[in-house]
Amino acid sequence: MSKPRSKSIAPIVCAVVVITVVMATIGVLAFASAVAWMESAVLGVLCGVYALLYAAIVVGVVFALRERLREIRGGEEDDASQY
Repeated sequence: MSKPRSKSIAPIVCAVVVITVVMATIGVLAFASAVAWMESAVLGVLCGVYALLYAAIVVGVVFALRERLREIRGGEEDDASQY
């Protein structure tokens, strides 16, 4: 196994775990939004807004993972050890 590939396993696993937890939370919020909408439109909208905020977290994690994998491929992971 090549060195960059073995170093990229940990960030991928961490990103998958975070995305899985956040997506589960979004699912719960979507269900809560549907149920709350029957009671009050304000609660439904509030749950929907929270779901969108969690979706933004997923997008951020994906972008951070992409950047980290670029750093690993470029050999920049050892730059901090020089200081």
